[in-house]
Amino acid sequence: MEIFQGFQTIVLYALGAGALALEVYAFVDALRHPEGSYLAAGKRTILYIEDNLSNLNLVQEILRQQPQIELLSAMQGRLGLDLARKHSPDLILLDIHLPDLNGWDVFSQLRGEVTTRDIPVIIISADATARQIQQFMTAGARDYLTKPFDVTKFSRVIEESAWPSTDSKTLIQKPNKSPLASVIS
Repeated sequence: MEIFQGFQTIVLYALGAGALALEVYAFVDALRHPEGSYLAAGKRTILYIEDNLSNLNLVQEILRQQPQIELLSAMQGRLGLDLARKHSPDLILLDIHLPDLNGWDVFSQLRGEVTTRDIPVIIISADATARQIQQFMTAGARDYLTKPFDVTKFSRVIEESAWPSTDSKTLIQKPNKSPLASVIS
């Protein structure tokens, strides 16, 4: 997969039974982190617990452009919990539909343990019901992003959660108005 500089949108859409196609309309030059970027504040570790390999690969590709982010990944809830305990990441991205534990169980265990209770957790799910979102937000999730999600918003939420004490600069410039929305399926 090639990464093109100077564009402004990334679009991923589903084709058929889970196959995904990535059209790169953008990684902005800001992804290269010019000097003075908020990322000078230090390296951050993010744990992404996601069982869909295509979604995992896409987020890995987006965050790979961030030299100050180390991404750990787990395709099962139990493994994600083990990695959270062992590595104490700065941020956890959590899908709620996992093969071994549901996301609520993973989230509850993270909140129930002294070593992980203060790690911010962002829920990423296709389940966009108000009840589901409210349940996680009330229980202390940092944010709840629904799939398909906007890459610009994803980057902003990552920045605000992993670097909460920095000025509010954005990773990705605002996308051009286009009929093609920046989404991840």
